[in-house]
Amino acid sequence: MPCRREFQHLLLGLLGSPLLAGAAESQQGQGVLQGFTHELPPLSHQDTGGLSGLFIELLREMLPRLNLQINLEMQPLLRAQQSLSENPLGLLFPYARMAERESLYRWVGPVLPRRVLIYRLAQRRDIRFQDLQHLNGLRLGAKKGTATLSQLQALGLRVGKELELGSDYLGVLRMLLAQRMELMVMNDTAALWSLQQLQLPPDTLKVVGEFDRSTSYWFALNPNGPPWLAQSLQQTLDGLRAQGRLEALRTKYGL
Repeated sequence: MPCRREFQHLLLGLLGSPLLAGAAESQQGQGVLQGFTHELPPLSHQDTGGLSGLFIELLREMLPRLNLQINLEMQPLLRAQQSLSENPLGLLFPYARMAERESLYRWVGPVLPRRVLIYRLAQRRDIRFQDLQHLNGLRLGAKKGTATLSQLQALGLRVGKELELGSDYLGVLRMLLAQRMELMVMNDTAALWSLQQLQLPPDTLKVVGEFDRSTSYWFALNPNGPPWLAQSLQQTLDGLRAQGRLEALRTKYGL
C-alpha cells in the first residue's frame, strides 16, 4: 500500500507542569516542530480519519503540555529518515533504538518494547523451521525498508532468494496466506493488527522462533536541534508514564 502524505496540526495547549516552564519559554520563536512517521500499525498508520495509532495519540497528549505545535507527515521510513536529517526541529517515530543508530539521534522514550517473531501458518504443520542459518529451502517474507529487513540481510539472506518482500505489513501477511513463502518475520504488534484487518483470529499464525527483542520503540530527534526539546519531551513522557497514561494507551491498543 503506497504511503500518502498528510499534514496535521496539533493545537497549542497550556503548560501542564511548572517544571517545564523554562523549556517552553526557550522554545518561543523556534518554529513549528516537524514530525515524520511511517506505517507501523497500530503504533502509527493511516486510516479513513487520518493519522492514527498509539504514538499519534501519545503526541497529542504530550505537546499541549509543552505549548508546542507540530506538522505531522507520513512517509516511507527511508524518506522519513532523510527528512529528519534535514530538519533541526524534526522528530521521527516510531523508531527502534539500535546500536548502529545510537549516536545519530537524540532519543525520547522508551515507549514500547520491540519484539520481532518468525511465523508460519498454523495449518502448515509440514514446515520444519530450525534456524535462520539452516533454512533448507524455506523462504521468509518481510516488509521493505525496515530495520528487520536490514537485520535479515546482515545475516546474509538475499532478496529474491531466501527473502520475499512486501510493501506493507498487510501485504506480507497476504503473501504468507497465499503461500508465496513459508515463513514471515514481523514485529508482533504489526502481525496482530494485520490479522485484525483481515478479520482473522490470532491462532491463524504459529510462532516458530524469536528473531529480535533487544530494543524498544522511541522518538528519534535530530541531534542538531535544541537540547531543551529532547529534555522537555522526555520529562513530559515520564510524567505521563507515572500518571498511567502510557499504560492506558497500551491497553487500548492491546499492547
